[in-house]
Amino acid sequence: MGVFHYASDLRITDCNESFAEILQIERAQLVGLKLKKIRGRKIQKVLYDVFDCKEGYYEGVFPLPSSSVKIMVSMHTAPIFDRKGNVVGGIGIVQDI
Repeated sequence: MGVFHYASDLRITDCNESFAEILQIERAQLVGLKLKKIRGRKIQKVLYDVFDCKEGYYEGVFPLPSSSVKIMVSMHTAPIFDRKGNVVGGIGIVQDI
């Protein structure tokens, strides 16, 4: 399973090696990547839903802006909260399908 964390600006703050392997890109290139650049309303909605305290699900192509590779994934997202209960980011769990 690929796992990534992202901040409120949709910038990937961390990810595991499995996420990089699924997307066929170096981990160093993923950390700092702005997910706002990913095209597609459905995937954007799932990423933004965490800021409304919602979990999300997406199944389809994960279109990286810097790659022509089309990887089919299933992705679950959930909010990350600080100690005061404020949403500070999101976590995504991705599986290559």
